[in-house]
Amino acid sequence: MPVNIVDGVDSIIDQALSIVDIGKAPHYKHRESCVSLKSNPPSFDAFNLICQIYDQIERNFKDPDNRFHSSGPSEKNWRFEKILNVSTNNYSKEKTLEKTIAEITSSDWVNQVPTASGIINSASDKLRNIDLVRRLKPGFYEFIELKIDSDTPLFAAFEIMVNGLIYLLSRENYVDKGFDTNELLNAKEITLQILAPKNYYARCHLAWLEKELNCGISKFLTEKFGGRLKASFVFTSFPENFMWPCEDRELLSALDKRSAVTWS
Repeated sequence: MPVNIVDGVDSIIDQALSIVDIGKAPHYKHRESCVSLKSNPPSFDAFNLICQIYDQIERNFKDPDNRFHSSGPSEKNWRFEKILNVSTNNYSKEKTLEKTIAEITSSDWVNQVPTASGIINSASDKLRNIDLVRRLKPGFYEFIELKIDSDTPLFAAFEIMVNGLIYLLSRENYVDKGFDTNELLNAKEITLQILAPKNYYARCHLAWLEKELNCGISKFLTEKFGGRLKASFVFTSFPENFMWPCEDRELLSALDKRSAVTWS
């Protein structure tokens, strides 16, 4: 029985990126891996990788002993609501930034959207959340992985991509579980996005990965889902002068001025 919804996925990503000898597994999480990948590994194929990741997640999901088959998914999965309480013991810059964004923005912004809580067992994947989701207009959403100084752009890219694939799996399997009116699960288009300060991307050269993942997810949706949903992938950054913490008005301005990363 899998221990969580993504059991086995890290190894698939390491193999696809030809990173198996840098640090401890998952190898693609290390900064050395991110900095060293300046172009496509010779055998890298984003479409095939996305297919492999989805198939692995689906196998984990369909394990007959999973809680999902007896109890269904948590009703909190894919909720569209703000979660504003912040633990007084949580001093993470990313967490305080995320909560502040949710607090000062309109109802079109929500945070901490659960993706797979309780699918495998009652304790699994409770923290596998999407940091921020923004509704651009009905049916159109940005799924945002927010970073300040943790992990790397490479690792963040696969965090949001894997959550996007869990989203697709949920759309396929939640229909008869009382989620037919769920707002997010009826989206027409989603953008999988990394959002971080500009210096977060320093020394990284991932234009190739951005292009590959963008093409790969588009092809995957066309071939496996018949184009019923559109999706894209992009790295984005706050303006050059953004620093956190800052005043609310400065943060709102920075959100308005975020832009696609220009890779050196």
